[in-house]
Amino acid sequence: MKNKIVGILICMLLIAAAVLPVAGTLNKYKSFEEQQNMSPINKIGEETVTLNPTGDAFVSEGYNNTNYGSETYISIQKSFEDFKNMRSYLQFDVSSIPDDATITGASLRLFCFWNIGIDVQSDLYGINEAIIEDEITWNKQPFNQEEDPLLVSRDMTSDDTGSWCEYTDGEETLFAHFINEAILVDDIVNLMVKISDDYEAGQYSFWSKDHTENIPELVVTYELTPPEPDLEIVAKGGFFGYTVTVTNNGTEAFSGNLSMTITTDVSPGFMLMGEEISAMPNPIPLPPKESKEFNLGTVIGFGPAMINVEARAETPDVIEYSGNTTGFVLLIFVVGSCEIMPDPIP
Repeated sequence: MKNKIVGILICMLLIAAAVLPVAGTLNKYKSFEEQQNMSPINKIGEETVTLNPTGDAFVSEGYNNTNYGSETYISIQKSFEDFKNMRSYLQFDVSSIPDDATITGASLRLFCFWNIGIDVQSDLYGINEAIIEDEITWNKQPFNQEEDPLLVSRDMTSDDTGSWCEYTDGEETLFAHFINEAILVDDIVNLMVKISDDYEAGQYSFWSKDHTENIPELVVTYELTPPEPDLEIVAKGGFFGYTVTVTNNGTEAFSGNLSMTITTDVSPGFMLMGEEISAMPNPIPLPPKESKEFNLGTVIGFGPAMINVEARAETPDVIEYSGNTTGFVLLIFVVGSCEIMPDPIP
């Protein structure tokens, strides 16, 4: 009798091994529940770049047709004598920042070497028209107060002499937004600094790009948008459970969390173990065009089965998948296979 039972089991296992798996395709879905105990996600970090001007010049209302693009300094001034009102223009080439970057912070740094000791407020504007260093004058300046955005305001005091004056982006991130727009258009950022209209007197001078040291700086912090992963995930039945193969079909390494839940619903029949299996294979990192294989088990039961697979990739953006296929559980062997090929969510 014992030998008969053993023979039947062996025959069943041989039949299971010979049966071709039933294939099914899984698609992205939008309602996957949060997995428990997720491990930390590897995020793409911030980068900071410091740029010097490609052009800078001040303009003077008192000498309204004179170009000062070759001076070693730039100035801002409110006065009714000689130079009268003065404004300073700067241009930066931001083409070194990747097109898909998200600007998270920006600061214009000017080194003040002289002032007349009057406290004022100064304003930094984004200029929508190009600045031509060797042509700009008071009469030919591109500033349009109705259209050019005020990015940052800064209080100036006599203590600023001999130090860096920074125009750093505020909570509204207007400066960062202006740079983002410039990257999309022509990779050129045009800026202008002046004393606020509420003040009648004041003068501050800074070194220009033509000075030997302490020249103006534009400091930009940005994040790169991680590419959406192109993962192929195959869950295939076998002895005692499932083998999951994760393949990175993309051109960038996959770095993130991967979690899966496989439910084996037998009817009619019975399940002794493994009706629901949850696991976190977490192939971190998975280089392009490479695969990793993970064993998920244990499954013991008997009968035809509906195999449901749910998966979640966090990169840190969340991509979710779900799907099902039919199969069979033959004691310790699962017949059935599901292949996941993600498509963009509309």
